[in-house]
Amino acid sequence: MESDEEPVSSIWEQATSASAVLLILDAISAPPGPVHREDWESLLEHNGAPPMAVWRADPCHYPKLLERRPFLSTGDALEAARWVERWLVAQQPSHRGALSLARAADAFPESWWEELVDRPGRLAFAGASALAAAHSFAFQADTHFQGVLWIPAMGRPWETVVAEAEHRAGSAERLLIVLAGWDGEIPAVPEGRHSWLAVAAPLPAGVCQPGGFPLSLARRLDLDVTSAVPLDAAGFWLRARGQGIAPPDEAERARHRAALAETFRPWRVRMDECEVLAAFDDSAEGLELGWNYARFLAERLRTREAVYWFREVIARAPAHGNTELAREAQRELSWLVDETGAVLRNPAAVGEQLSLFGF
Repeated sequence: MESDEEPVSSIWEQATSASAVLLILDAISAPPGPVHREDWESLLEHNGAPPMAVWRADPCHYPKLLERRPFLSTGDALEAARWVERWLVAQQPSHRGALSLARAADAFPESWWEELVDRPGRLAFAGASALAAAHSFAFQADTHFQGVLWIPAMGRPWETVVAEAEHRAGSAERLLIVLAGWDGEIPAVPEGRHSWLAVAAPLPAGVCQPGGFPLSLARRLDLDVTSAVPLDAAGFWLRARGQGIAPPDEAERARHRAALAETFRPWRVRMDECEVLAAFDDSAEGLELGWNYARFLAERLRTREAVYWFREVIARAPAHGNTELAREAQRELSWLVDETGAVLRNPAAVGEQLSLFGF
């Protein structure tokens, strides 16, 4: 920050127009010798924008008052890079759609730090402890990202998974996106600086997503959640532990469908239970769930996902002799795609059109 001819104060003033300032102290920029307050005064008196942090990379002389600011003393470049990233992320508002994770301390591969934190990356991991490992890593790495998106993905079409991720990411630039229950490698994802972690586990899907499901829905289904693990700090969301969810028989599946159908009846109200529907089955009740889920998504401007499910309803309804439902789904679809079938770029019109029908 200074040379033999130029004091720190004059160099510092050139940096005050930046969004954030990192002051690096080393043997060259702050050589041995007496520290004169007048050379550092404008920097020491700085308060407010832009935010400033200090990294002491080498033994050197500097005003000890600098240590009252965010301060790191290390010669380890990797440690410093991660510390700086945490500091920069802390200057940004938390992402609105991120999950505040519950504390977790299970083991996970140390290589994940390099593969997902030190650079944007994509990583798939399988095994009985995969969900626990992802939970623990996401909790510990959270401060390196604007937030963590935890997306239950077991049994879901990739098209809907990536569409939900993009919708929830919004304008955020650096997120950790966990695909809980995704089996296999991660297909192509949108360009950007997000990191993607897909974790598969040998768990039966049932109707609830074992990678993440709301406690309110579990209570409505009268599920035994004594072995489940709190996923978020507030305790609203749970995840399975090991093989904690048994495969449901047909009677249980029918009960699950009925509970989900009841959830969708007041579907204009925001209800997190609706988010866990991975896919609907080929039953008549499942078809109705798919129809309501498509409308739920369209109302919330999650257009690409809504288009997928409307098309599924159109394809499956004739097998149940429900041509009227297929026509209704086609009519709703016409508001969301152009004449070539491409999804419209102006989803704001969707909610307006749906409201005309009183849904």
